[in-house]
Amino acid sequence: MKQLVLAVLFISALAWQVKESSSLSNTKWSGSMNVPDPMGVVLDFKTDTLTVLIGEEIVESMSYTVSGDTLKIKKLFGSSPCGDEEGKYKYTIKNDLLTIAEVEDACSLRAAAFSPAGYKKEK
Repeated sequence: MKQLVLAVLFISALAWQVKESSSLSNTKWSGSMNVPDPMGVVLDFKTDTLTVLIGEEIVESMSYTVSGDTLKIKKLFGSSPCGDEEGKYKYTIKNDLLTIAEVEDACSLRAAAFSPAGYKKEK
């Protein structure tokens, strides 16, 4: 019985981690970014890549990982002056609104680009 309880707890924890890591995966969010002036953008999260689009144009591509409510991003290519340093952000999703807040990022321009108003989930 004890082994069964432990197995159920392990499977539940594993399922929760999978849900957490996939909460952004394969989603799109629209809003505004300061690049450097406010512009309408789409944040396109794939499995492990975040692409920032203005219209149909890719302006930035970043790798990302999620752990709990922490989003870590790292530039792959794009027009920002950021290097390949990793940025760490706290994110929340509530009522189909994604908010991203800086925890720490050596690239201050990337940190300033995210709008505190958030990003609305695209259907």
